[in-house]
Amino acid sequence: MDTVAPLATVYSEGKRIFDLQAQYMADLQPVPNLHHAAILRSPYAHAWIRHIDVSAAIALPGVVSVLTGRDVAAWCRPFAVAAERPGRYYPCGIDKVRYVGEPVAVIVATDRYTAEDARELIEVAYEPLPAVVDIEAAMEADAPVLHDEQQTNVAIDRMLTYGDVDSAFAAADVVLRGRYTFGRYTSFPLETYGVIAAWNPSEPQVTIWSNFHGPYSMLFVLAGALQMPMSKIRVITPSDVGGSFGNKITIYPYMALLALASRKAGVPVKWIEDRMEALSASSCGADRVSEIEMAATQDGELLGMKMRIIDNVGAYIRAPEPGCLFRPIGNYVNAYRIKHLSVHALAIMTNTCPTGPNRGYGCQQHYFPIERLMDDLALKLGKDPAEVRLLNLIQPDELPYHTPTGGVYDSGDYPTTLHQALALSRYAETRRTTGAAAASGSPVWTGIGLAVAIDPSASNMGYMDVSKKAAERRPGLGRAGSSQMTRMYLDATGGVTVELETAAHGQGQETAAVEIVAAELGVAPSTVSVMGGMDTSTRPWTVSSGSYASRFGSMGASSIVAAVRQLKQNLIQAAAYFWGVPSDTVDFQNGRAVGTKYPELALSLRDLARRLHWSAGDLPSELQSACHIEGNFIAGDMDYPNEQDQVNSSAVYSFAADVVKVEIDKETLDIRIVQYVTVHDSGNILHPKLVRGQLAGAALHGLAGALYEELVYDEHGALLTGTLMDYLCPTVYEIPQEVVMDHVIIPTPKTLTGAKGVGESTAQTMPLALANAIADAVGHLGVTITDLPITPSRLWEKITAAQAQSESYVS
Repeated sequence: MDTVAPLATVYSEGKRIFDLQAQYMADLQPVPNLHHAAILRSPYAHAWIRHIDVSAAIALPGVVSVLTGRDVAAWCRPFAVAAERPGRYYPCGIDKVRYVGEPVAVIVATDRYTAEDARELIEVAYEPLPAVVDIEAAMEADAPVLHDEQQTNVAIDRMLTYGDVDSAFAAADVVLRGRYTFGRYTSFPLETYGVIAAWNPSEPQVTIWSNFHGPYSMLFVLAGALQMPMSKIRVITPSDVGGSFGNKITIYPYMALLALASRKAGVPVKWIEDRMEALSASSCGADRVSEIEMAATQDGELLGMKMRIIDNVGAYIRAPEPGCLFRPIGNYVNAYRIKHLSVHALAIMTNTCPTGPNRGYGCQQHYFPIERLMDDLALKLGKDPAEVRLLNLIQPDELPYHTPTGGVYDSGDYPTTLHQALALSRYAETRRTTGAAAASGSPVWTGIGLAVAIDPSASNMGYMDVSKKAAERRPGLGRAGSSQMTRMYLDATGGVTVELETAAHGQGQETAAVEIVAAELGVAPSTVSVMGGMDTSTRPWTVSSGSYASRFGSMGASSIVAAVRQLKQNLIQAAAYFWGVPSDTVDFQNGRAVGTKYPELALSLRDLARRLHWSAGDLPSELQSACHIEGNFIAGDMDYPNEQDQVNSSAVYSFAADVVKVEIDKETLDIRIVQYVTVHDSGNILHPKLVRGQLAGAALHGLAGALYEELVYDEHGALLTGTLMDYLCPTVYEIPQEVVMDHVIIPTPKTLTGAKGVGESTAQTMPLALANAIADAVGHLGVTITDLPITPSRLWEKITAAQAQSESYVS
């Protein structure tokens, strides 16, 4: 396998961002006569809509129209979703609302201020209903039912079994059990949702601008809801998107809603979400309750595992959910040699905001109980947590490794990566001075924790159909695979233009594209231009296109490499034709074609390009389009789920090992991260600085979800953390005092770059290692960590409860 060299030039996109030349959704004015929308939202978590009076709003000067559920029901079908018992999900409430913030009406006016004033004039008669927000309470027989036609709040109930689980547990010396909860939080991108829709009634056809960055598989869902062919829906994403972290994949209901608002108003309509709307009604990761049993030998070797995972998907199960349950299916066993596994997966609907992808999508929820129980297993056996992990990690000589659930881990060295993290963190030395061993006179408790994680990237959408039983799937008609396209042009001066089919939102994709092309051709980066953004009418794309699941380094970059290597081959063929020599005697290097057997032969890229453009009529047919390339990269081993529910759910799998050292103030219980060490095997590194930024950002996301950020609802479904006064985003003060990053580079043979994914791994490992470090610090007090986030107040409750139990035991 040929791999590209590491890239290290400056962040190309940074110049236009820092020069204030970037164009985000709020900056766009793509069509004349653009009107503005405001959305009226439900103040109730659960209520019938008995009547809506829009007359006063319509009468306000400047108001053009008001779209209500009656219009939506007439023009729209429910969104499709892969679930056994989905509720009917429309882009706004029809006859019932099911969460605080659900759209009820859309006001279109000449300006945003008028639209928001008109919103206050709409009168809605609600009939409140009992609400349910707790996952397990929603499963009770007497729980309020959100979707009457389903008669249950259980959207998905799948039992997955791999291997002989009963025999594995029967043979075990030790069986450990635990119950864990993982909180609900979002990623809070700087740019909120933004949509512009222009309905053309003569076709009918609609053009939608938004900061939706893929995957394009959501366009099938959008087209189905709008009852239009996909060819009649043009979706445009600008080249500048102000962050997403997965959250903007679920913008498509608002794309449908604004399209219908434009249809009714007869004018183009623009809507920019405000920050309170973003917190209450955009997207967030699912909160989860996990029950886990782990079987092991007396030596600590894992024999089998049983899990019951229950996701709160909110008021509606919204595609790409149930991805949080099933996206990690290929890596359900993490990096451990577990042959026997059962997973009971449930998706429950409650009167809360619908969920969706959030950085690390499904992995941190899944790994949290596993990594906590690994520490408990070590404690039970009197071993060090690192020792137990090293005993059970998949070894390099076992790769490629086929997991029992269908995943294919193609490359890596997991033990070496963990050893490196332990060495850099001075783990053994620190371990002797934590927890009960800490000096009694110290004002802090110290703890050290570690965690490992397989980080999947470039999703195989086939995993979605594991939500259905094998007998309910349609053979040959399911979703499977992952591919990416890049278009490339060579102009008459030798300049190269690259058209991406992705919209970056902070990853530096344009920078990487410039450098890959420049390195392959041996030309200056200044001669390469990149067109970012997406357009379904003018750009190449596939159903899995987009910027998500950390797929650019593996899929996107590989499609660029495929395109530029095809261009290079075309140039070799052209030079051979011009010289009248066999093509196998020509090479292209350092920006020019050269004769390998005839050293006197040489043509610069500029001269070749000029001759190809100006002499096209004299060229053989195979060279007449030599300057126009489409590179398509298709990942291998990406089949549809088999009858045993096995599926390789991602194209490639990275590995990360984290070690976290904490100090907890004994008086305030403030938790400070003293040291954070993370070591990765992400394959070849395309751009070291950008990779470091990705890892740091993802770690901060993980830290936020572990200690600070949480979307909390009261028993009536009211959001209690709906402002930045209550929803606590970490700041510079909360950043770890010492951060150490390193890499163990094992290239993957499955991509043309040798790169795997890197943008989500520390969002998975940071909260797990942090939880283990806190558990180490307070374990001597009888406290165990089973819930995230862990705040000072919750830690106080745990310590107080442990002390009370201890006193009760003594008495």
